[in-house]
This record gives sequence, structure tokens and C-alpha cells, in this order.
Amino acid sequence: MKGTAVLSAADADKTDRKKMQSSESEFRSAVQLDPKSAGFHLNLARALLRQSKDDEVKQELQSCLEFHPDEKQASEARLLLGDPRRGREEFAPGFEVSTLQGQQISLQQLAGRVVVMDLWAIGCPRAASRCRN
Repeated sequence: MKGTAVLSAADADKTDRKKMQSSESEFRSAVQLDPKSAGFHLNLARALLRQSKDDEVKQELQSCLEFHPDEKQASEARLLLGDPRRGREEFAPGFEVSTLQGQQISLQQLAGRVVVMDLWAIGCPRAASRCRN
């Protein structure tokens, strides 16, 4: 729990390396206490990711998967193994939209492409009346 709290605080202040290292230390201690806990390995991987220790991250994520995590943990571990940047950077949440032509498009369909979205809405009555005319 302490490792999670320290990691959250470190996420709030991304320049605080001391908090990142403290979080890593807490999770390493947890792994030593219960080396077969998939969750502890996943948490340690999260802390290591934020410090760009990708080689160690891969080992911890593979250990996580080896110890039969629940489906949510397994899914996150596989996602991070596929693209470690997901643990360091903010990504768009999954979405699905309909085009004006009625075509359904999801973020998953756009994977690997650069996407520029222009989102707008008619929120004020004055703008709505201009659209109707």
C-alpha cells in the first residue's frame, strides 16, 4: 500500500526521482515477501516503467504473467509488454464514434496512425440557431 501511495505522489510530481525510487523499493520489498504474487510484480513493473528501466520491466511483467494474475492484471501486463511507453505516457482512452456518413470508427481501428481530432459541440442557443438556418 505504501508503494502505491508513494507512486501516486510521484506521478503528481514527475520530477521527484526520490519518490520514484522509494516506490520501487517498497514494491521490491513486497516481491521479496511474496515472490509468487502477480500483483506485486505488476506494481514493481509500474514503478520501474516510470523510471524508464525497460529491461527490468519486461522481467517483472513476465513474472507477473507467470504467476497467473487475474484477467485485468494479465491484460495490463500484456499491454505494457507490447508497448512500455503506455506506462509512462498518457494515451487516449478507447472510443467509438459515428461519422456523418454513418460509418463506425474506433480508436482500435486507428492504431499505429497519427490521428487529429477536431471535437466540437453546439452548446449555446445562438450557435444552434445558426446551424439550423
